[in-house]
Formats: sequence, structure tokens, C-alpha cells
Amino acid sequence: MGGEDESVTVTTLRDLDCDVVDMRTLLLVGSTQTRVAPGTNATPRVYTPRSYAPAAAPCP
Repeated sequence: MGGEDESVTVTTLRDLDCDVVDMRTLLLVGSTQTRVAPGTNATPRVYTPRSYAPAAAPCP
């Protein structure tokens, strides 16, 4: 599966180049808790923890 021109890019939505996104693109969007760590073969590992820190209480 895949093709010779297939690639993996890790970026933020702010830095996303919309010209490289088309109907054959899989775009995964994380959250404010998503983290990037070094991976194998120069491809970073991207993950979102299963638990979140408690939210701060709203201002009165």
C-alpha cells in the first residue's frame, strides 16, 4: 500500500501548507495535549495522553 511519493509530515495547523493537502491526504488533528517524541527512521512519534490534567476552575 502507498506509493513512492508517500510521506509523513508532522506540523502544526499554523504551519500547515494547504497546497500539499488533497483528496488522497490523511490529516490527523491532535489536541493541546498532543506530544511529539523522537521515533525510529527519522519519523517522530506523535501521541495524545489518555488522561488529561484537571481543568482549572472558571473565574468567578
